[in-house]
Amino acid sequence: MKSIRGMVKLKHENAIYYIPMVIFLVILLYYPFFRWLLISWLNNPADTFGYLAPFVSAWAIYLRRREINGIEISSAKSGWILFLSGLLLVLLYRIYDQTVFASVSLPLFLYGVTLIYWGRKRSRYMLFPFLFLVFLYPWGDILNTLIGFKLRQFSVYISCLIFICMGMDAAISGTLLYTGRFLVDIAPACSGLTMMNVLLFMGAIGAYLYNGKKSKGIIIFLSVIPLSLIMNTIRIFFTGLTGHFFGEKTALNFYHDISGMFIFGLALLFLYWEASFFNRVDQKK
Repeated sequence: MKSIRGMVKLKHENAIYYIPMVIFLVILLYYPFFRWLLISWLNNPADTFGYLAPFVSAWAIYLRRREINGIEISSAKSGWILFLSGLLLVLLYRIYDQTVFASVSLPLFLYGVTLIYWGRKRSRYMLFPFLFLVFLYPWGDILNTLIGFKLRQFSVYISCLIFICMGMDAAISGTLLYTGRFLVDIAPACSGLTMMNVLLFMGAIGAYLYNGKKSKGIIIFLSVIPLSLIMNTIRIFFTGLTGHFFGEKTALNFYHDISGMFIFGLALLFLYWEASFFNRVDQKK
């Protein structure tokens, strides 16, 4: 019995050493990436929430500290696959100077090391905290390049369709929306991606804290995407409506300034309602 306890204690002592080792490796491999992130956060107001990701990850680990400490330490060879994949991606980042490689690499590297030193049972509690670190990266520019224009076109098209159904002489051209009296060009900043990024950030936390089935937590998280698109379309529609009846200054100054916060608040209320609805469904079962 003493020998078994001694082996378990030795495993725990050895496993503790991996923490400073991992910190050293992360700093060594990712220092240029972290420096780039800091500059990006300081210069791009749309992505300033990224610095909160490590604090959320640390908080998530702290919440599960008792469960983590209560599980015996083991080792999983599959961790080497993730570890080496993370190293390969960070190598590609160093060669091609593409920061997105480093962003994907970091969670893989950390989770791979954790699997190797702690095993599957312990490491499962680290999956969310490490995956959440992808929010470090300012995805706005990449997403705006890939889908920003299409999102603006969609919102403009739906708004125009509603105006036509209301009997208004509305028309569109690209991202230009004409209501019959008011002409507005939907700028890249109004694609809805900024709101989507923030809601994905908060939706991920909400899904993690959801007490019901994990599948419903994932649904809450994924619902952020269509919700952001719908809310942004509503905002563009009412911008056009305000400009049509009250003029350009009212629409682009007063309404435009307050509508962003109002629409974002509505989106948060919907996510709260969605989580409450799923809770009631689970309780009935």
